[in-house]
Amino acid sequence: MAANILARQLPNDDPRIRAQVTQALGEAPLETADILLPVLTDGSPRVRALAAIAVGRIGDSAALPSILEMIQFNGNNDPVLRHSGVMALVGIANEQEIANLISHESEAVRHAAVIALRRKGSPKVISFLGDTSLQVSNDAIRAIHDTQIEKARPILAALLDDESIGTPQRPVSRMILRRLIHTAYRIPNEQNLLRVIKAAVNPLFPIEERKEAMRLLSMWENPHVVDQSLGYHSPLSPRDPAIMMKVLGEHISLLLDGGQEIFGDAMKLALRYGIQHEGLDSGSLTRIIRDHQTDGKTRAGALDLFLKGNPENAEEILSEAARSKNEELAAKALQLGSERNPASTLAALKGALKSDRISMRQMAWGIIGELPSEHAVPLIREGLLDLRDGKGNRATGLDLLIAARKREEKSIKSALSDYEASLPKDDPLAVWQTSLAGGDANRGFKVFQTHAAAQCMRCHRHEPGHSEGGEAGPNLMGVALRQDAKGLLESLILPHAKIADGFGVAEVKLKNGKSKSGTIIASTGEHLDLKESESAIWRINFSDLAETPQPVSAMPAMGQILTPYETRDVIAWLLTLTKPNSEKPAPYEAKELSLADSKKIDEKEKRNEAPAHLKTQTDQTVSENNEIDPAVMELGKAQYNLCLGCHGPTGQGMPNVGPPLAKSEWVAGPVENLIGIQLRGLQGAITVNGQDYQFAAPMVAMGAGQPDENIAAVLTYIRNSFGNSASAVTPEMVANYKEINKEVLSKVPPPMLNVKDLIDPFTKPIGVDGTPVISDAPAPAIPEIPSTGLGVSTTGMIIFLLIAGLTGVGLLRMKTVNKEG
Repeated sequence: MAANILARQLPNDDPRIRAQVTQALGEAPLETADILLPVLTDGSPRVRALAAIAVGRIGDSAALPSILEMIQFNGNNDPVLRHSGVMALVGIANEQEIANLISHESEAVRHAAVIALRRKGSPKVISFLGDTSLQVSNDAIRAIHDTQIEKARPILAALLDDESIGTPQRPVSRMILRRLIHTAYRIPNEQNLLRVIKAAVNPLFPIEERKEAMRLLSMWENPHVVDQSLGYHSPLSPRDPAIMMKVLGEHISLLLDGGQEIFGDAMKLALRYGIQHEGLDSGSLTRIIRDHQTDGKTRAGALDLFLKGNPENAEEILSEAARSKNEELAAKALQLGSERNPASTLAALKGALKSDRISMRQMAWGIIGELPSEHAVPLIREGLLDLRDGKGNRATGLDLLIAARKREEKSIKSALSDYEASLPKDDPLAVWQTSLAGGDANRGFKVFQTHAAAQCMRCHRHEPGHSEGGEAGPNLMGVALRQDAKGLLESLILPHAKIADGFGVAEVKLKNGKSKSGTIIASTGEHLDLKESESAIWRINFSDLAETPQPVSAMPAMGQILTPYETRDVIAWLLTLTKPNSEKPAPYEAKELSLADSKKIDEKEKRNEAPAHLKTQTDQTVSENNEIDPAVMELGKAQYNLCLGCHGPTGQGMPNVGPPLAKSEWVAGPVENLIGIQLRGLQGAITVNGQDYQFAAPMVAMGAGQPDENIAAVLTYIRNSFGNSASAVTPEMVANYKEINKEVLSKVPPPMLNVKDLIDPFTKPIGVDGTPVISDAPAPAIPEIPSTGLGVSTTGMIIFLLIAGLTGVGLLRMKTVNKEG
């Protein structure tokens, strides 16, 4: 009855009413979709889309012709209508009925059929692999591979046998081709292994995909747990190496003749599986080693394979290769020579130490560090003495020191002590001087982009405009014009020594006893401008200050985060940034802050403090006489210097960078939350004292690599500073957390936490004995949404009530069906 009344509104002039009526009828307990079939030709695309979905929900198979007409009329022009048609097909037709659409004249209908079969996970989608439309056939490929329709995978892999694949007759994109290669790779039999081999040598395929096939061959025995073509966790069982040995033995010539781009990898496979071939005899390998037109990787691989045969002229070829101008070949020769016969390689290594190529000299020290004592000690000791006397090579000093520190000989330890004693005691950068030169700019840029702990891009950009990176630190454009290598080193190791204008964090104390914290973005002879938050920039007269503020850098000292090698590489990259920065500071409006104003603001903030009923469990259990070891607080305060940049000197938080720690329920709450964040980091949105925060970059795992004592101290410090009062965190708690979570912490890097992974600070207590209570966080409460009035006409109200009634009936029917099922 209600459906009939509602259907009277289908011809309504307002498409919004027609749309709502159509949607409601789709949820009504109708036996057929007859009432909706005329709506499939409605003038409104939205109404047609909702009608198709409604037909699918009703499940009336008699509506199939009408749905096909709608899909054909749309012709793939409107993706929403196509989706609606697909959902209708899924609801009203079985797999075979959809598969029969392979013969339909409309490409749009066949395309919708493929997507519908994909949603059903049906292997019948294979009938569309040979469709004349590339869009249809490619989506069939995606359906099988991406949704892992295993019964159809062998047919999909067989497409690699089609000689037209990759030709103008059957063009394929790189990602479609990659799907085909990975599909064959995932089937562990001889036939599909051969398909991967043939893909690696197919000249019609892009070299990137051929190299991908070679990479898959190298890991065929022990596949990665992730399907690396899609990024899904999809582990495969280990494979029988006998299959690889058999297929590779029969077809190694294909790989060896596949071009120099894959020759080196082909040789590695042959070497690993002990495959013999006439193209791998000593004479052929010697020709490859001496061929200056062949790339260094291939020549180095040929040398490795050549020496496995223990040829009579091994020393001759090694010596010749070690003097090669090709760095990759020379490095390989020195490494292999030092392993075979250190004495005969010594002369070549001494020659490498005098090379005009920095990387060769650095590599030579790495090899020397592994030599027997009689060969290594004289060279390393002499190098250390030269470094002490200032005659050593700056670009290789770090490599020499690393080599020396690996040794146990007394003479080297003595020379190393002499060098360290010669460093100026009043220069904290002296121990880092070997990082000033010799870095690799490309590796340095990678550190800037991807280092998990340093998170350089969280605060810095290196290009103009809206380039990737943060705004909390200065733009690095043109930094090489402003600083030399030593200045850059100081900025990394001692960021507080010189602070870039506009980026100093300070606590500003006023004469009335109040204070403000934030970033000093400008300073004149009469006033300073303090950015407390995005919406609060204060102009404070120096005459109102109790003392001159001492700004600190928001940047943590990188010496505790980066290795000397990484520091050297970063400096090398920074020295390449020679393009001047033409950006001008963004304009802002500062509000005058008088002593009277600061008092009013402070009183307002007190009124906004969290009410008593929001006190955390820890707040309620810690006594007023909470006594903390002063030494622990001092250590924690020193560790907190690493946190200033994001959380501010008084824990007030920094705009766009980090949330407040002051009077925070998370800080005073369960200690395992804080320990976990220190060891794993935190990403995503968080609510602190009722205020939502969402930052562009996550908080990194600042405790990674830190002693348990340091982690416990800094957490104890913040739990008892900035208006917080809570129990101390002990090193034993940190160790206990590590033991309980050792599996996840063993991953590099450990996966970051989200707020949903944390324990609710208001409802979950910590143990009174100091032992963290490990428990699951409860689901968040559903917030109440206040009513603001409906504001609709009487007709609209009637239609709304009818829709609500039908929806309720539909839901009741669904529940009944579920119970019966």
